[in-house]
Amino acid sequence: KMIGLLISDIENSFYSTIAKNVEAIAKKHGYHVVLCNSNDDPEEELRYLNLLDMMQVEGLIITPTAYNRLKLEEMQNRGIAIVQIDRQVENLQADAILVDNESGTETVVNHLIQAGHTRIGILSGSIDVTTGKLRLAGYARALENNGIEYQANLVKTSSFRRDHAIEDVRELLNETPPPTAIFAANNILAEACIWVFN
Repeated sequence: KMIGLLISDIENSFYSTIAKNVEAIAKKHGYHVVLCNSNDDPEEELRYLNLLDMMQVEGLIITPTAYNRLKLEEMQNRGIAIVQIDRQVENLQADAILVDNESGTETVVNHLIQAGHTRIGILSGSIDVTTGKLRLAGYARALENNGIEYQANLVKTSSFRRDHAIEDVRELLNETPPPTAIFAANNILAEACIWVFN
């Protein structure tokens, strides 16, 4: 009667809300939730996967990095049910709850273009995970469909961590000329922008 919940960043209110609701529903059904935080670090994620495996959890809900597919498959082979949230590991045959990251980003960037912006920076987050990769693809598609050149110096793909994002925003603002708009791919990255702007 234990479920593992392995999320990438407990500081992110999106994931802490997921954790709270997973725990509430699990409790209603007589399950206990073991909450783990990988900090988007594949090695930390693997340590927690090994721990949850030893604890013999019945299921795992995970916002995965892209690097531990073999361990996840090993757990599946022992009968542990796996559900991915927000992200998806390539070639892992497991259920996933996702949003349309690419089209959503394209819609936002189109809005910025219609507002007159042609130098648009992006903090996509790591493109090693599906959210970062697909949001960057949506950004690129919007630029292409509007005849705007993709400029690599306006693209920051370091990570979803606030400290990295702060440095990325500073670098974008030091461009000559700087972007007139920045698309931040999640709330933590947007908070980093606001922090630098203030």
